[in-house]
Amino acid sequence: MEDPVLILFGLFPGFLMTAFDSLPSSTSVLFLNEADVAARFQSLIADTDTFMRGLKAPQTSNLAFQVDGIPFESHYVPEGPYLRLVIWGPLGVLPYTVSSSEKRRALITILEGSRRLPHIKFGIDRTLRILVSGEFLIPPPHGPTFIFAPLIAFLQEAQPYIRLIGETL
Repeated sequence: MEDPVLILFGLFPGFLMTAFDSLPSSTSVLFLNEADVAARFQSLIADTDTFMRGLKAPQTSNLAFQVDGIPFESHYVPEGPYLRLVIWGPLGVLPYTVSSSEKRRALITILEGSRRLPHIKFGIDRTLRILVSGEFLIPPPHGPTFIFAPLIAFLQEAQPYIRLIGETL
């Protein structure tokens, strides 16, 4: 079993040192500043045959929900007579240590394999969180249950990949 590694993004090392007293002594703590995070993100994207997507989750959410313990959010905006609905959720963090290279390679293979899905995108954000995102254009009328048809389509398309990622993490 490998020693745990705790990675903190953009934090001042002295700020949380007292919180680390309860960690096992074999835990490595790695502090990354914004430049380190950006460099790792760019090197990871460049190292994946250009099929890895960098995703950015929307800043605002109109609705939050959970499916199988995974938190999802959605955002909808009017677009003429239609509604544009974006559904997204974090699935975990892509490992980025020397000791986790096999797990990282397996996850990258899954993410690259999802590139041809018609409505769903899998990728990573700048902090190496694995995200799933889907976008749907909903025709009128927009009743109170307008989200269910696109949500079911989202889950049917994404669920096999979500399960693979969950088993690999």
